[in-house]
Amino acid sequence: RHDAASNRPFTAAVTAATASLIEAKVPIVAMINGFCIGGGMVIASACDIRICSEGSRFGVPAGKLGLGYELDNLARLQSIVGRGIAMEMLATARHFTAQEAMAAGFINRIVSPSTLEATIRELADQIAATAPMSFTAAKLASRAANDPTLNGEAQRAIDTCFDSEDFKEGRAAFHSRRTPNFVGK
Repeated sequence: RHDAASNRPFTAAVTAATASLIEAKVPIVAMINGFCIGGGMVIASACDIRICSEGSRFGVPAGKLGLGYELDNLARLQSIVGRGIAMEMLATARHFTAQEAMAAGFINRIVSPSTLEATIRELADQIAATAPMSFTAAKLASRAANDPTLNGEAQRAIDTCFDSEDFKEGRAAFHSRRTPNFVGK
């Protein structure tokens, strides 16, 4: 990338990649161990859950590179951390600590580097034990909160949950005090 014209195909590719994370029907978890700078922030911001190790660093170096931060990336970052923190990240280009990123709402949890992978695996197991259609509906509803054009699609996903075999199974398991066996239907 050396000018606006050569930046357009790059931006289109990044937008498509992040859209695939945002629009995925399954939960997307970012496991961050170390530096999450620039493109790392773009990818992490497109994930549903972000967990990092102690000592990780976060930043947007656009100001040190003289480039403009793309609108969709800024909107997503700002929706997570708020306008003030997003503007501070862009205006200073400084590295934020894991604790600062968590305080800003960018990170869900900070764990030790030695337990990061085990924490992510445990989280994945917990997610896998829940009804997949429920998360799909929740993810669509969350996106609809920022994009009202998705309201109808989100409501259909919610309605589908209530008409599903998984909802019947969840109720039966609750009444029987057993672990449900969800199948995604």
